[in-house]
Amino acid sequence: MARRIDLDAIARLEEERDYLLDSIRDLDRERDAGDVDEEDYEELRRGYVARAAAAIEALEEHTDELAQRQAAARPALSRRLAWIGGCLVFGVVAAVLLINASASRVGDESLTGNTASPGAGARRCMTLSMSEPQEGIACYDELLADAPDNVTYLTYQGWAFARTDRPEEAMERFDRVVELDPTFPDVWVFIASVRADTGDFAGAQEAIDALMALDPSPAVRNTLASQGLERKIALGLLGPDAAACWEQTETAGTQLGEATSSAGDGSAGDSPDGDALAKAATTLADAVKCFEGELDAHRDNAQFLTLRSFTLGLLATIDNELAAATLPTALASADEALVIDPQDPTALLLRATWNMWLGDYDASLADLDALGDREISPLVSPYVGAAEIRAEVTRQASASGG
Repeated sequence: MARRIDLDAIARLEEERDYLLDSIRDLDRERDAGDVDEEDYEELRRGYVARAAAAIEALEEHTDELAQRQAAARPALSRRLAWIGGCLVFGVVAAVLLINASASRVGDESLTGNTASPGAGARRCMTLSMSEPQEGIACYDELLADAPDNVTYLTYQGWAFARTDRPEEAMERFDRVVELDPTFPDVWVFIASVRADTGDFAGAQEAIDALMALDPSPAVRNTLASQGLERKIALGLLGPDAAACWEQTETAGTQLGEATSSAGDGSAGDSPDGDALAKAATTLADAVKCFEGELDAHRDNAQFLTLRSFTLGLLATIDNELAAATLPTALASADEALVIDPQDPTALLLRATWNMWLGDYDASLADLDALGDREISPLVSPYVGAAEIRAEVTRQASASGG
């Protein structure tokens, strides 16, 4: 029998991680203000960093298991919108992720796993750029004196500048790297992160697009997913009011996942928890109300319309009566998004899903063919996948003799 995922333990570890990272930042500010002597600062910071690393490692063990359960559950739950139930964990900041990653790299390996000129000095600089960024800057100055055009040195010194709240100096290094080698994936991750942190979400998305055009390695993609950078950018592009609507949808998604997981393996004989479903339905109704309140202001925003479509469709998963009331509007919202952008991949996938539910299998398959292997919105991709929907369309069409 599978061990139950301890969501309370995940929450505790997240709280501990956030507390320790905040403590490190507070300690750095106290040192900069002269409120703590250097010896005490070094001792306290080492302790905080060690405890934070331990909390993050424990959290990753839980979330890795949760992700495996989610992936295994997708086929069984495909009849409920290829739903991935459970708790979606985002938010480990890039610096901490890269500290962990750099600890397991050899020599001068970058985030991508590519290797520049190996050496203990370069490895030391990379570690410092993550854990002691001010020292990392000085360390890379020494290396750059001998190799001024080394893209790895410039990139990770730039990240050290970013971590010391000096985004302009960071971007100077990143821009130089792009001049030297625009195919170096690491730099685009950091450009996207710095631009997002400074509120330039359109520029951050451009950096993500440039990164994806390079077909980055799984290590880079996993870093993006783990830190939630694409989600942050997508929400930033929406604007705060519309983003608040979507966050209600995400909350309802977690509640639906909990209701579904409590039913067992998703087989026909299992019934979701009624109270949990009612709670999710209430949250989704609030999310729908929020989207409707923002609709006039976002009529020309394809992303907004697809997220509204998804929210309405998710509400339709609760029961048949709700499906009859909301599914036509969900389909219409996807149609509106495709009027604005006829090739929007997320809208195509959602329209294929709603048409499947309505029994129009030819229309559903046509949209899936138009979608191809393109990536959908990072906000929607945790919940619905093209492969699962195609398999379900094929199954339903075969069962109906269509």
